[in-house]
Amino acid sequence: MNIGYRYLSSLVLAGLWLSFVSGCQPSEQLATIETNQPNTLLPTATSTLPSSPPLSNLATPTFPGLLVSKSEMTPIPSAALAQVSETQTPELETRAIGKLFFYRYEYYGWFDLVGQGNDQDFTLDASNEYHRYSSSELIAGPGQSTYLVFSHYSNQMAFWKGTELWISDVTYYSPQQVLIDGDSRYVPTGEQLSPSEYINLKWSPDDLYLFIYHNREPLLNLFYNVHTGQLQPWYWQCNTLILSPRSGRLASLCPKIPEAAVQEADYAVLEWGGEIWFTDVMSTEPFLNSLPNDIVFWQWSADGEWVAYFDPTDPEGYVMIASANGTVRKLLPGISLFSDSKIEGYQQYELADNEVPFLWSRDASLLLVEGWGQQNHPCPSIVSETFSPTQEMLDWSCWQAIEVASGNIIWSEGSLAEALSMEDDTETLTSMGINNVAIDPNGQFLALRTSHPEARVVIVHLTTGQVTTISRFDRFREMYWESLTD
Repeated sequence: MNIGYRYLSSLVLAGLWLSFVSGCQPSEQLATIETNQPNTLLPTATSTLPSSPPLSNLATPTFPGLLVSKSEMTPIPSAALAQVSETQTPELETRAIGKLFFYRYEYYGWFDLVGQGNDQDFTLDASNEYHRYSSSELIAGPGQSTYLVFSHYSNQMAFWKGTELWISDVTYYSPQQVLIDGDSRYVPTGEQLSPSEYINLKWSPDDLYLFIYHNREPLLNLFYNVHTGQLQPWYWQCNTLILSPRSGRLASLCPKIPEAAVQEADYAVLEWGGEIWFTDVMSTEPFLNSLPNDIVFWQWSADGEWVAYFDPTDPEGYVMIASANGTVRKLLPGISLFSDSKIEGYQQYELADNEVPFLWSRDASLLLVEGWGQQNHPCPSIVSETFSPTQEMLDWSCWQAIEVASGNIIWSEGSLAEALSMEDDTETLTSMGINNVAIDPNGQFLALRTSHPEARVVIVHLTTGQVTTISRFDRFREMYWESLTD
């Protein structure tokens, strides 16, 4: 700035001198120039300075009595400009990455997740505070429900509150009452605090139906059509995958429950996209059977084109990805929870109902798998009195993110344990006790609820590996990541 200032000062003095010699009145000329300028005030703390035009676009400076062409001007070296000009730090792009909804018995709410940067260098705002639907705001809303189940991909939820079953979008803009259990046939009076012991709410793979299974009286099973609003009896249990003889694609086969009347069809077939058809004869061989107690351990992608699963009969323990027409791709041997080389009895302990060890991103580019670690991505150990009374460290399964196109693991729970151990100043890498996961629709971020060494919610950026803790000591039971574009 000093070089340019001295240069312009010399020009001004020369101009004033020549004007004086030629008989002009410099004060009048200067006054004329000053009155043509805008009345510029000093910027306040909240105002923004106007940006300067490029030097090449500036008009040739002229002063009274002196003409100077661009060719005659002595250029200021660019290096000098760099030294004297003020350094302007470019502002990082602020970007919203969606709403993370959560549920616990006392309330229902969400985080507005915002950060700065691009996909390769992104920093999540660690000060994200959640918004909560309190009991005073929504007495009949999901915050006071005692049983809530999020849909797979369609931004919906079903929840039981008192003696009522509701369905709503996750933002609770359009709730719909589905059932009033006035005579307590589904949940006994006085037992509303634990309705999951009596009923089981399940979404169809395409989120077009909600099934209400009665754990004590199967003849009370119902299914609800989300689009038509119809509630009807349901006498079948969907526990098998087949290649449908009607569509040639994978579909859910639902045999009739033993308690159903004789006149009911022996089988219902649930096609992807909402079609349900019935038959008494099914000669098609099963593509995949459920576990005992009708536990389903496969997961459909959001578009119905892929199914991820473990095959209990596979001795090499691959994760299987089947296309809709039944073509199977095998990835990562030894990752399956059914691998023979791991802890005896683990599969019975871990694979409980509604705990499917797979989760797809909405665009099917990423697959989260809970399974055994690989050589380059080992799982952190666990200390458990249940499985090890002597408190020794045991091998355990963990969550891993697989890039579907390449079949490679791009993140594992081991890296999370390392990051959180550094944050907590702990040397021993142990399992974080992840008991709930959510993935953003674009497959770039993970939300994980951990229980060790404390309850917390962390966000993982899969490209950079950055881990950000957004909540501590909150024991959220369920989480769901809503897409911004829906």
